[in-house]
Amino acid sequence: MLTEELLRMAVEEGNVEAFTKIIANSDTESILAVDNKRRTLAHLAARFNQPAILAKLITVVEKFGESGQAILEQTDNEGFTPLECSYLYSAPEITGLLRAKTQLYSGKRALLTGRNRPFEQFFSRLGEEKRIPAAFFAIILCGLPVLESITKFQNENEIISSQTSEGWSLLHFLVFNHKIDVIKYLSDKYKNELNAEIRDHDGNTPFLIAAERYHPDVLNFLLEVGCDIHAKNNQGQNAISIGAKRGQLELVKVLSAKGVDLNSSDENGENALMLAARHGHGDVVAFLRTQGVSLDAKDKEGKSAFQKALDSGHLDIANLLMDTVSLEEKNEALIKAVTTANLANVKWLIDKGASPAIVDAHGDSLLMLAAVGDASFVEYLLSLPETLINHKNNDGDNALFVAIRQGRQKVVECLLKHDFNPPQHNALGQTPLLAAAKSNDAALIELFAKQGYSLEDQDKEGNTALHLAFTSNQLGTAPDYLLSHSPQLVSVTNHRKETPLHCAIIHGHTAYLPELVMHSDLESRDSLGNTPLLTAVAARDFKATELLLKQGADVLAKNDKEETVTNITGLHHFPEDIQRQLLGAYKIDYDEFQYRRRLYFIFGGEKLNEVLAFPQGKVKLGAGTFDEGIGILRTHLKNFLLERHPELSTRFEGLLNALDKVEFTDTPSRILARLESESVTFQATGFTGHLILAALAKQGDGNVKLSLAERGARVSDAPLLHSESKKFSSVRTIIILKEKCQEVVELLHNAKTEPQGVALDILFKQIPEIAGSAYTFQPIYQKKFTDICFYSNPKTGLYEQFINILGETEGRPFYKKFELYMREKELHSYEDFWQEKHSDESLLSNPVIAEARHLIERRAEGSKVDLSTRSSG
Repeated sequence: MLTEELLRMAVEEGNVEAFTKIIANSDTESILAVDNKRRTLAHLAARFNQPAILAKLITVVEKFGESGQAILEQTDNEGFTPLECSYLYSAPEITGLLRAKTQLYSGKRALLTGRNRPFEQFFSRLGEEKRIPAAFFAIILCGLPVLESITKFQNENEIISSQTSEGWSLLHFLVFNHKIDVIKYLSDKYKNELNAEIRDHDGNTPFLIAAERYHPDVLNFLLEVGCDIHAKNNQGQNAISIGAKRGQLELVKVLSAKGVDLNSSDENGENALMLAARHGHGDVVAFLRTQGVSLDAKDKEGKSAFQKALDSGHLDIANLLMDTVSLEEKNEALIKAVTTANLANVKWLIDKGASPAIVDAHGDSLLMLAAVGDASFVEYLLSLPETLINHKNNDGDNALFVAIRQGRQKVVECLLKHDFNPPQHNALGQTPLLAAAKSNDAALIELFAKQGYSLEDQDKEGNTALHLAFTSNQLGTAPDYLLSHSPQLVSVTNHRKETPLHCAIIHGHTAYLPELVMHSDLESRDSLGNTPLLTAVAARDFKATELLLKQGADVLAKNDKEETVTNITGLHHFPEDIQRQLLGAYKIDYDEFQYRRRLYFIFGGEKLNEVLAFPQGKVKLGAGTFDEGIGILRTHLKNFLLERHPELSTRFEGLLNALDKVEFTDTPSRILARLESESVTFQATGFTGHLILAALAKQGDGNVKLSLAERGARVSDAPLLHSESKKFSSVRTIIILKEKCQEVVELLHNAKTEPQGVALDILFKQIPEIAGSAYTFQPIYQKKFTDICFYSNPKTGLYEQFINILGETEGRPFYKKFELYMREKELHSYEDFWQEKHSDESLLSNPVIAEARHLIERRAEGSKVDLSTRSSG
């Protein structure tokens, strides 16, 4: 939940303690945020009459200067300031606080002194949309006397039938503010027009609003006119639930006598007893008990009224319910109290019979649960004779190992001080010192070293403390301590034959690489045959790679899979100087490599793969960035239109603009913002290592068409166009309702960094479920099945866009011409490069050029497109 949402919840519930804690750790933006009705926290404090919270808010926002003052003066959707809301919702203490900081506008201020003339002038100048809220405000402030002034400009019928943006009618406000004289006047005069069952946008009738602030004469009047006393709002709360929540005991008694259901539960499964217990209304709880309300009922989270009272810190109310609580429920509450570090509840529950010897579902004892927190809590539990001290959980850890893992030195010292008998090893074969190394905690390592534990110990996988320190994902200085006190650890290998240098590279501990590289065996191989250099290249660690190269690591080394530094990963991730160094070791020209990568991308594999390979050694040509591919396509499309189809340039402006903006790093919010202002936008999706281009096109009804362009075979349960005949290369589309668009964009964004199985579930199961329909397919080419899936070539994603712009008849041949154009241009560029380096040789002596020309000619013949040709040189 967002910080601003937590703040609003605390205001509504009147939880001053929670509000104080949350706002102390909130940023300015969260404090000044408005809700969907443009209400600030000051508006909400007025609406729910929370003067203590408003006082704390004012103290905080005064430090913000002008922006802090603005929160006290800002208007909501109805045009009401927080001060005006304090009058509207009868919150005099709030009014006092706000009047010291701000004031009413002059026209409304005149109402306070009974001067109607200035108000009439003010009211007459208002636009139609502002008159109703202003009329409501005036009537609440002055009652019947101001009605005559208002009806000079506004029909009374319109006033009583109108509603604010929250759905409140005049009757809602009158009931809330105890304006019985106005209610009776309107009821007598407009008996048929006054709708006593009118609902606001939360489903509250005036009767339900009356339950929030119990005024007997108002309630009796509503009962006399026949209001539905059994009505429920959108949350499923009836008047008794609302009254119980607000502590309105007399109301609860009256409605109970009239047969309103005391056991009715809302959408969260909460009944009146739970609401009263949660909000600390002991008198209501006591009364409901006498009426036979179910005491063991639970809400949808499985919580009873007893648990709600405990969670809210109302021990007096929990005590009222204690005789109905089982030992099991007490123990469950005790576990929660320890988990939330609520010492008062823990002591109270143990005093009431809960057992300190219980364990949770994971096998954690109370001491283990407390070990992640404060030492004083642990001290208290250790003082209890029933506490399980040496108990182990399902992972084989006891309280000491839990405290070590959380870096709780004070807790560790506390346990050792109490004659705690630490085990020699946990389930992973780690001593306490090794566990401290895994937590990257130098202080704890030193503590256990002084206790006699050896720095040379190894766990079940052969890891030393230095290995474990480098595999830790926690901040710390354990490696510094270990390298200075036991430098020989740099040479020890674990059961996977990894040195600490291997581990430091894999887990990104770059700060220690210079020292490790100086003192480690650079040709040491792990169980897969990877040297530190191969590990560094595979991990795409620029710094480690550079350091190892400078130290003379063997660039020609191969692992057990025959992988080298040129094909263990895509070299495009590395800076140019490192690429040149790695390729140069294999006598591969860097520029030749770059040209072949582009040919691989544009030709999309096929038979050209055989001749693109370098005889000196394997190199990954297909690995490239999404943004790089989009850039190539964008440039070719601009040039294609300029050279071949200038008459179509204006029709393609939107598409080119969309291509200019798409990036792999786009956030969902940026994508959605573009979709608001543009007819089509693009998004990267797919899964880790295989990206595809998603197109989002806004439809006339506001819904969005999602298109996924792909080349390749089915993987997992990803459906194909014609799975029986094994065809591929198509566009799949699906319509997303506008209200579901954000959810789908976020899923597409998440999928691209997920492993294949997770991403396929997102793309082909979750998204169709959200859309409520299956994908439809449109073939591009019907080619035979190959073992490729989501081939990371976004050019397929342009196919449907061409169809949308030009229509089926023109769009399909245009796409094929564009493909041929890109192949021609890339080949011509490569030919120029190669000819310059090999001026004495024929172009066709280069097998790449010969095969590429052959493929272009064959595609041109198949598409019946006339192509210009070049001399063979």
